[in-house]
Amino acid sequence: MGLSNTIPSLLLSILMFGALGIAQLSSDFYSNTCPNVTIIARSLIEQASRSDVRLTAQFTRLHFHDCFVNGCDGSVLLDAAPANGVEGEKKAFQNDNSLDGFEVIDDIKTALENVCPGVVSCADILSIAAEISVSLCGVIANRLHNFSGNNEQSDPSIEPEFLQTLRRKCPQGGSLTARVNLDPTSPDSFDNDYFKNLQNNRGVIESDQILFTSAGTPTVSLVNGYAKSQRRFFRAFAKSMIKMGNVRTLTRSEGEVRRDCRRVN
Repeated sequence: MGLSNTIPSLLLSILMFGALGIAQLSSDFYSNTCPNVTIIARSLIEQASRSDVRLTAQFTRLHFHDCFVNGCDGSVLLDAAPANGVEGEKKAFQNDNSLDGFEVIDDIKTALENVCPGVVSCADILSIAAEISVSLCGVIANRLHNFSGNNEQSDPSIEPEFLQTLRRKCPQGGSLTARVNLDPTSPDSFDNDYFKNLQNNRGVIESDQILFTSAGTPTVSLVNGYAKSQRRFFRAFAKSMIKMGNVRTLTRSEGEVRRDCRRVN
């Protein structure tokens, strides 16, 4: 399924429900304090998506990296400021040259601050769901050229033709920061091809391929189920994003609504 104008709307629906659907929060949390938050954010996302079809995937990656480092607090958006005790997560090896979309987050935040100053948090803006579609050669280099310490040997589980494709994209001794699509079949679409690729031994990352090749584990049936039914995958994906958005969410006086997502107030 190709990306369309309906995708940003779907993602924003998940944003508003997933990020706010815990504790005393609700999906209409901003209905009185910033009633146009969805309209403003949707407009900017749709506009930016026209020139970058992977924008939604970039947002999902940002959200994931934010939530799995001390909870969903928007800390991944902070620029390093050693003098203020802020190390910043952007330049960590796992994130450097991998995370994108910061400028659009800035645009959304600026627009919201103009109409609802000090209301909408950066963590809520980040809660947008999309397919994770980009990786770095450095993540898979050993799998292609030095698997298990055997120089020039590759992971035998990789489908041979696909192995050659990956080696061309990530040659031995080449750039470790070159990008590779996690879904080479339909990189610019939000669909279930990722799971079909695993069935065909075309998983880019070893930990992904193991989801299907580890016989007897629950993940095999999940891969088969999602590969068979895109609708089932979409429903499970939305639920999982909601759960992830609930990881250690800061409420009330626990955090702050930053005026600039790149800096603490």
